Amino acid sequence: MRIDRTLYISVHIPKTAGTSFKSSLVASIGSDYLFFDYNHSNAFSYLSLLGVAPEKLHKTWLLDKRFNYSTVEQIASSISPLTKFIHGHFPGRKYLVLSEFYKLNYMTWLRDPFDRMLSNYFFWIEQPDTVPDEFVRKIKREQWTVEKFCMHPYMRNYQSLWLRGLDIDVSFLLG
Repeated sequence: MRIDRTLYISVHIPKTAGTSFKSSLVASIGSDYLFFDYNHSNAFSYLSLLGVAPEKLHKTWLLDKRFNYSTVEQIASSISPLTKFIHGHFPGRKYLVLSEFYKLNYMTWLRDPFDRMLSNYFFWIEQPDTVPDEFVRKIKREQWTVEKFCMHPYMRNYQSLWLRGLDIDVSFLLG
């Protein structure tokens, strides 16, 4: 049964102004109507336990359907019925299951790929050695150069990985 209600899904691709957008959402909509999904560290830990190599964690998490799909029951137990907006670090297709019940409007912010990659590199390099992401720890431990980071196959087309699997029929706003 489809509810005559729109649910906005905002995919926060790292280093594309998503944190600033999150602050704007809180100020304009109010936290009662927002759900923030930033639980990717748990997924990375799980993948590490499965033996996924550190440099493959992000791409596996973004592309492997076993780790990204949520059931209606899982989502319903996580978000409030008042929720109008979901925002966070998650693959875009994660909430597609809700299209049975809501009109979904997706949005994301994109950034010049090279600028985003440089920003990501310097952000990760400045993280503490205890950061939960094994890939970030590997980059720090091995003291990767900017060139090695940018040329790494798992960093190519990084922004598009977040949106993979979304149907063009879904309403979308790119900023």
